[in-house]
Amino acid sequence: MIASVFCPCGIVTATSCLDTFFEPREKDGDVIAYPIGIEGLPHLLTFWDTYALVFKIINQSSYDSSVSVSLSSLESFWDDTPSPEEFIASFKRVITENKIQLLGIVSTYYSKDGKRKIPYVYQVLGQDTRRINIDNKGDINYNCICLEKEPILGRLLKQVKLRNGDIWEDLAECTPRYDLFSISKSVDFCKFAIKTDHFINNITTTTYQAPILIDMAVVTPNSIEISQNKY
Repeated sequence: MIASVFCPCGIVTATSCLDTFFEPREKDGDVIAYPIGIEGLPHLLTFWDTYALVFKIINQSSYDSSVSVSLSSLESFWDDTPSPEEFIASFKRVITENKIQLLGIVSTYYSKDGKRKIPYVYQVLGQDTRRINIDNKGDINYNCICLEKEPILGRLLKQVKLRNGDIWEDLAECTPRYDLFSISKSVDFCKFAIKTDHFINNITTTTYQAPILIDMAVVTPNSIEISQNKY
């Protein structure tokens, strides 16, 4: 899972350092997919100290080290920092030509014609890439997104149905005021999202208090900070 909060102060994106791959093994005539947990694979890339990419590889059968190499080659395309539109167009071409399937968030602040820096947040699903921090009118919005292979946190925060006898009742989704969030509150929310996803997926073998390693990128108008810490 990747969690990202875009608030007025900046953009915080995080993911667990743990990757799970599945190995098919034969047992008693059946083929069973055994999970293998791995820590230490790359999930963070920065470009020109302007763009941050937090990503997970969708393929859970094997790890392809050429993914990071292919993505890192983007900096060789320009001498100067490209605009978000130019960067994303080339990013999409690279992942399409190399048949790379990702879950990811690309974030940046960019100034056009010397004007105030504007936040850009792009969602990557497979090979589909689109901007997600503007509304239908083109205005900046502040929100949170959780990219999940299997929806877990989405079931907690988004609109759900609750059975009351023979009737299904709609429950309104939880809508925190992300437009009031600070960077520290956005970091807190991302840690909560990643830890909750990890806990529910491993509820029989871990506790919520058990620390997990999290990769995180904090993008503000003037800087990009990347970190890897246990929470």
